[in-house]
Amino acid sequence: MSTFHLRLKGKNLPPLAEEKVKKMLTLGQLDSTCQVSEDRVNWVEMGQHAAFASYCRPVSAPAAPTPGARAPVKGATPAAQPGQARPQAGEEAPITPGPPARFVIPPKWRIGIGAAVAIVFLVVVISLFCRETPSVEDVIKTELQPGLEQHQQDIFLNIHPVGNAIGVTIEDVKVTAWKNGRPTNRKADIRQYAVKFTLHWTSPLHNNNGYTTIEYTIDAEKNRCINEKILSTNGTTNEEATEIAVKLGYILGSLLAL
Repeated sequence: MSTFHLRLKGKNLPPLAEEKVKKMLTLGQLDSTCQVSEDRVNWVEMGQHAAFASYCRPVSAPAAPTPGARAPVKGATPAAQPGQARPQAGEEAPITPGPPARFVIPPKWRIGIGAAVAIVFLVVVISLFCRETPSVEDVIKTELQPGLEQHQQDIFLNIHPVGNAIGVTIEDVKVTAWKNGRPTNRKADIRQYAVKFTLHWTSPLHNNNGYTTIEYTIDAEKNRCINEKILSTNGTTNEEATEIAVKLGYILGSLLAL
């Protein structure tokens, strides 16, 4: 059986039998670039030798390096990442996790979310424009309440002889005259208005809590009361008390004359 001399990457190998060389080519231990010679003078590549060409595996082209990338040094230890222990020689470098995956909203979802935001914005705008503006009567009622509460005792003593005011409730406010003869929703256009309120009070002359419903007519231009009317009450007024006192004095004088 023929014996062949081999030279791999410039290094001479011991002579091998033909069948051994074919087996090594089949297993991929040798490739087509390995040189072979029968007399150690004339050398050819395996891929060009008639006895071995059919046993050679095709040699794959090396991958093109990335521009700017440094070629790895044979036997060098991979560099460690920050906070990571440097692997020792012969150890495999640990796998460095990549950046966390981000959730990306699908395009059709984006359209739905955008439409929902637009609808909410439209509803808010419509609600602002359609919000009911308080009437001028409600504005007057709100402004009068603190003043009536502050002077409730004076109002009570102007009507009743004895007792204490304990609260005021505004029942109604009605505009009775406008400056230009046309109703508006502006307080500055009011000439005259009427306010009806109920005064709540206690008195030693009554067992139950008393009430007096009063109506004031207000001149808005001069900001003063021009008329006062007692609509109803369950107590004794000053006029009634005066009449009672006059009658009692007359009876008492008649008795003393006897």
